[in-house]
Amino acid sequence: MPDDTKKHWCNEARGILNAQLKRQGITHEELVHRLAEISVLETQASIANKLCRGTFSAAFLLQVLMVTAPKEQKVVSITILDQAICA
Repeated sequence: MPDDTKKHWCNEARGILNAQLKRQGITHEELVHRLAEISVLETQASIANKLCRGTFSAAFLLQVLMVTAPKEQKVVSITILDQAICA
């Protein structure tokens, strides 16, 4: 993949997570606590680095989206994931 293409997608990923955090009013400190509740251990520094780079695993993306989503979206997301896994 060309470097400019990779950079574009890293910027998109970073933007999605930063927008989600801002929309929900969640700080990096709060995100550390929410992730810990689902047994994901991160520090404020590690989160800041991942979001600054825009490079992180799909698992991290899903974890952040799950702990930051409003309750009604979590139910829908879990149902969709269950259907995809069981298909």
